[in-house]
Amino acid sequence: MLDFVPLIALALLVVQVVNFLKYAKAKNANGALTIFLAWTAGVAVLLLFAQTDFASGIQVGDATLDTLNLASLIVVGMTLASTGSFAVDVKKALDTSDSAKVPPLFDE
Repeated sequence: MLDFVPLIALALLVVQVVNFLKYAKAKNANGALTIFLAWTAGVAVLLLFAQTDFASGIQVGDATLDTLNLASLIVVGMTLASTGSFAVDVKKALDTSDSAKVPPLFDE
């Protein structure tokens, strides 16, 4: 089962890339910029966290966070952000009353 976790994470990244492209094609700035900002924040936070004393205690595959190269950190950061975006989408789908609704990040 654990062998499938990276594949699931990568699949969620692919879904967000497709969503980003759909938003961009539809000229939906709010959707596209929100995904881009999530990716940027995910990468920035991961790059920062990789420099902390805690990084050696976090396993990413067969390596620890502090040993990953820049490309790996970018991919992991984007994948974490995409996974978080998927979780938000699931929450929105389950919360039919919109009780957890937040305003859009950007005006449309």
